[in-house]
Amino acid sequence: MNYIYIIKCPKDNSVIYVGQTYKPKVRFSTHMSTKSNAPISVYIRGLKSEGLKPLFEIVKEIPLTVRGMAQTNKYEQILIKQYKSEPNSRILNRYLI
Repeated sequence: MNYIYIIKCPKDNSVIYVGQTYKPKVRFSTHMSTKSNAPISVYIRGLKSEGLKPLFEIVKEIPLTVRGMAQTNKYEQILIKQYKSEPNSRILNRYLI
């Protein structure tokens, strides 16, 4: 299966990132440990410095097929656009629509 996930702020439950993976536990672990300068990584390090951890939530499961991959990409973009359009959006995805 492929999974669409969101990462939320533990302070106010706002969505800060939308992503996709076929290994959710590994992906969340990577987000938690990466040292990159990507906005989501910087944000997570800030939370960790406050003793907090972001919330990770699977929002959709899609079969891992060629057609499913296309659906996964499309659905991820739809969610990024949806959350980005909300008032006071805090989406940190690097590549926004």
